[in-house]
Amino acid sequence: MLPTSSRDYLSAASFSNDAKYVDLRAKYVETLTKFFTLVERKNAAADAKAVLALETEMAKVRWTPEQSRDAIKTYNKMTLASFPKEFPGFDWAAWIKAQKYDARPDVIVSQPSYYKGIGALATKMPLDSWKAWLSAKVITGNARFLSKAFVDANFEFFAKALTGQQAQRPRWKRGV
Repeated sequence: MLPTSSRDYLSAASFSNDAKYVDLRAKYVETLTKFFTLVERKNAAADAKAVLALETEMAKVRWTPEQSRDAIKTYNKMTLASFPKEFPGFDWAAWIKAQKYDARPDVIVSQPSYYKGIGALATKMPLDSWKAWLSAKVITGNARFLSKAFVDANFEFFAKALTGQQAQRPRWKRGV
């Protein structure tokens, strides 16, 4: 997935018309298309574009780094039972249970508007986009452990294109 550490980077990567970011988005879609082709998804190219579109929408509801550093603003103690009411549009009860959070009475929600935005996106974005996004998360999270084709595609985008790393470490070093 595109780096998520900074909303500013995501915003620039997702929305900027700067040639650098236009190129990165194209390479990202190309990489996802390769991954989806390797796992034999029927609509690899369309699914890759859908993932980028969904991630762009997700980037829009993230807070800025300045907002995220505000200790008062990011301390929002809430009960998990209040999630469906506070953040409609998503099956929070099922998500909470799947994450095994249901034993916790309270949680700290650092970006309530993000959860509200995700809830809105859950109903706005097509289910197939979410399926493609989840597939992309699983593939990109594990690509370095898969066959050479996955490892190479993963390196070309996530190491070379994003960070400028010129050469992949030898396989035995990556294995250690």
